[in-house]
Amino acid sequence: DLEPLVDEEYELRYLSDREIELILEKLEEFNALGHLRQLSFEDRKIKLRAIYGRQLLVALLEATENASFRDIIADEYRDIRPLEAKLLYLDICSLHRFVPPVRAGLISRVHGIDFDKFSEEFFKPLEQVIDLARDSKTQDWTYRARHAVIADIVYNVGLPTVADKYDNLMRIIGKLNPSYSYDQEVLFQLIRASTLSELFPDRVLGETVYATALSAFGELGVIVHQHGIYEMKRAGDAMGLNRAETLLERSLELTPGNLSIRHSLAELALKRASLASNDADRETWRLRSESQARSLASNSRNSYPQHTLAKIAIARVRDALERNEALDNDLTREVFGTAVKEAEDILREGLQRFANDDR
Repeated sequence: DLEPLVDEEYELRYLSDREIELILEKLEEFNALGHLRQLSFEDRKIKLRAIYGRQLLVALLEATENASFRDIIADEYRDIRPLEAKLLYLDICSLHRFVPPVRAGLISRVHGIDFDKFSEEFFKPLEQVIDLARDSKTQDWTYRARHAVIADIVYNVGLPTVADKYDNLMRIIGKLNPSYSYDQEVLFQLIRASTLSELFPDRVLGETVYATALSAFGELGVIVHQHGIYEMKRAGDAMGLNRAETLLERSLELTPGNLSIRHSLAELALKRASLASNDADRETWRLRSESQARSLASNSRNSYPQHTLAKIAIARVRDALERNEALDNDLTREVFGTAVKEAEDILREGLQRFANDDR
């Protein structure tokens, strides 16, 4: 309604290095650095420049963790009209959290609306909250929120309950076309166990998601693998771990030699150790996990096997410390010292090999 009264528009572009420095100086002056306070000035600049995409709103939100910024995004979403445009924005955000940019073809299949109709009827109310661009490689039109962090806020505001998130996910998966490689990429992002285990602690819901994915795309190793990891993460007893092992072994049959699946089996053995009822069984499972992880670590290009070895070593330190506190004799102190040294050696090796690996 105010648009006819606007005399001039100013587009706030990505922040320059100097603007980033000025913002950090002001945040420090007013004691509003949030979790950036623990970093050096140079590391603060890296956070705002590289990680937060130089977007002012996102940078301030992440730097200060101030709820008022989330309120701005939430109010912006709630005020979108018509409701059809609001739903389109929500779906774009739910996908942009993982797979930027979101291809127009996918939104068209999900909603049964072609690009021309979207442009004519719904782009106007969304032009301030989504970016429209043509993919340079595929020449497809794509949509994205202004930032993945903003997309995540809209996702959680628009889908506040587990049931809402479940219905949204199932609706999108049901519209994916296995013939398109892009749709396959979207599916693999949506069914990541690390994401679903947080969204759906009720394993019945998670199991239904994976069953739907298998029904739509067939028995792909990557789907079965993620299902196995999901079961492992949600498992609280031997029965749950047995379900996870069955799925992981099946995924290895479907994709023989897959190192990621072999690492998941090492993590499964470590999870069994954590649930073991006695010291002997606990150490047996740790030795199995250790053997599997070491066989992967020697030639691995990522730090995941080394991370598993570190977790095993730290668990042994914790056990040795508890025994030493309970008995406190020369033998328990010696065992504790040995466990600490082995853990330090593993951590040192990992730092040397993967100093630049954020994982």
